[in-house]
Amino acid sequence: MSCVESPLAAHLLDHPMWGELAPYMRVEVYDRDGGHQDPRHRIECRPMPAKVLEVALSLRVACCTCSEPMHPIRLRRGETFGHAYYAAACPLDVSLRCSRTAQSRGDYERMVDAVRTAERQVRLF
Repeated sequence: MSCVESPLAAHLLDHPMWGELAPYMRVEVYDRDGGHQDPRHRIECRPMPAKVLEVALSLRVACCTCSEPMHPIRLRRGETFGHAYYAAACPLDVSLRCSRTAQSRGDYERMVDAVRTAERQVRLF
């Protein structure tokens, strides 16, 4: 794994690094937004080795809404190391619109399913 400029993939699931990143991803139920009846899900990253995090943060894929290159793995605001998460669309300071679309919701649901599948597969071994 090297931190060279990664090729632009249509989606993180299509990126050659997905297989290496999948074990570090987890789905978190976040009921502050939708309550207990309809909670939102966040896709967070488990702690990963510094080199893996460096590569993860350098990955680029197409935004699910506008197709512009963006980084799907990002650090939480104010974090310098460690607490990373998945985003389906452009950062909010680039475009608020991209993250508020049906494409974004669909992409996020697809990732939640993929991460949950990866979590089940990891538990089998």
